[in-house]
Order: sequence, then C-alpha cells, then structure tokens
Amino acid sequence: MERAGRLGYAERGESYVIGSRGLDTYRIWSYYVTGKPEDVKSVFLTQAADARTQVLRTLAALQRGADSGVDAELPISFLESSFGAFQQRQVNPAWNWGRDNILATLQELLRHHLVEIFDSDRYRLTDLGRLASEGGVFVDSIIRLVAVLRSVSTALNSTTLVAAAQVTRELDDVHMPFAKKAKNTEHRRWPHELAYQQVAPQVQSMLGIDGSDHLAGPVRAKKAMACLLYASGTPLSDIERHLMQHQLGDGAAGSVRALADRTRDLIPAVARVFAFLHPDVAIGDIAERTMARLELGLIFGVALTRAQYLRLFERGIMAPERFEARGLTASTPTP
Repeated sequence: MERAGRLGYAERGESYVIGSRGLDTYRIWSYYVTGKPEDVKSVFLTQAADARTQVLRTLAALQRGADSGVDAELPISFLESSFGAFQQRQVNPAWNWGRDNILATLQELLRHHLVEIFDSDRYRLTDLGRLASEGGVFVDSIIRLVAVLRSVSTALNSTTLVAAAQVTRELDDVHMPFAKKAKNTEHRRWPHELAYQQVAPQVQSMLGIDGSDHLAGPVRAKKAMACLLYASGTPLSDIERHLMQHQLGDGAAGSVRALADRTRDLIPAVARVFAFLHPDVAIGDIAERTMARLELGLIFGVALTRAQYLRLFERGIMAPERFEARGLTASTPTP
C-alpha cells in the first residue's frame, strides 16, 4: 500500500491496495476500505509507565545538546499537554499531572545523579541520565545501582559486579526457582555463601533494595551464586544439584543460562554507574573479563574440560589471538 498524501505538502492523495487472492480482496475491502478505524490510544500513561522514565525521556527530547539545559516549566507544560494526558482527561476531567509531582520527580532524579542543575534553574541530563533515557536499562535499575554503589570506594571485582547487577529490574524479571517456605535452609544459605565470594559488603547488605518482599535479598543472592558458579567453569549438572538441594526436581539449567546472559548484558551499566560515582577509582578491564566469563562459562588461566574446549570452538576461539581480540590479557589455558 502506498502513502496517501504528504503532510505539509498536500492535503489529499491516492492510496492503492493490491490483493493477491479473492479472500484478500474481500478482507481488504471489508476491514480496510469500508471498515471503522481503530481508536488511537496513547501508551505514555499506562499503568506500567514509570513517572521517572517519562520525565527523564521528556528532558532528553527537549534538551538541544549535551551542554544545554531545560527550564523546569518546559517539561511540565510538555507533559501536561501530551496526547496521553489529553486522553486521561477525557476519562477523568479532574485528572492532571500535578506540577508538584513533576517537580518532586525532578528532585528525585537530581538526588540520584541522573540530572543536574546549572544556571540556577535549568536541568540537564548527566551521563547516567543519558544512559537511562537512551539505553535499554530501566530508570529504576540505574537508581538502585546508584544507591548500591555509592558507598563502594574500592576497585570492583567480578563477584561484586555480578552481585550488583542482581538488584536491577531486568534481573528481577528472570526466574530462579526458590523455596519460599524454607526459612532454615534457602533463606539463610545463599546470603551466607555469597559472603565468602569477596563481594563488597556494601553491595551485599543492599541486595534487598526495592524488593517486592523480604525475600528479595536471598533470591538475588541465589541468582548471584548461580552466575558465579556458571562463570567458574562448574559443570551445569553440578550447578543444578547445588542450587536445587532444597527443592524437588532439577530444572534450573534454563534459569542459570538466562541469568548468566542477562547479567552479562547489565555488566556495562554497572561499570558505567560505578565509574560515574567514583571517577578516581580505576576499573581496568574487569567488566570485559567478567562478561567473557559469563558468556563462556569458565575461568581463564586454569585447565579446561573437554566440554569447555568445545564451547570455545563453537565460538570460534581456537588460538591465543582470539582471546586478545576479545580484550583478555590472561594467557590461554593449556590442555
């Protein structure tokens, strides 16, 4: 089908639809030519929408350049005149964004270092704000990472990177079997095991941040342990037995792989938040090495099993040069 008219150039145009079969012709005529168009609905203010995300993305759209800023009144008027707000008022004439609510959201974003003020009354995005508004990471995930990593002043290691990633909304959405009624086993076991993995104490103590219930911390600790076991070269069958000791069945392999993959995706965001909060602390290549371990499921510098060599072969890593191409400085394991 061709476009009918050009907005701003022509008020009217022609449209052609070609049906390849008889039924297509009938469907096109009934549902397109003579059919009733569906209502246009805005998803800007759906129940799943987050006010912080909306305000942050509005600032990103209104900010003309990295060094420019936006007066607070501009996003307020923009949001209140949006099509989503118009539809909300159609349903409830008394509905409104609320100027105070938008200003409170801006203050929250300011407190979490996603926006900054300059020229006394203008807002602009920080590097973290641009990451949250333009990247694939939820705003509340960035806010949680800021809170968790703010007090960590020493260099990050792999276990701290992996553990910090578990507090994100993205990792909360990945399922891991957990015995919620096992108060004397699972609830205590995983935070205890994680404590021996050299995770920064500040990170471990805040694993429950913004959790849906009191079990958020233990569940995230279990997820972190699953990732660390996978990245350590432990056979998947052994990982399953270790993780499912307090539950019936052994169906954890899919969850482990999904957790490792999604954690690997979030490692750059964790590293970027830490670098923003602590610019004087060198990170080095720890993020890249951690991502490679989560991808390949092994530790560099130790003897590998046949299955691990086959996994390397599947990814085209068959010579030391291939490790160097991935930015890894450790020597290739020898058989």
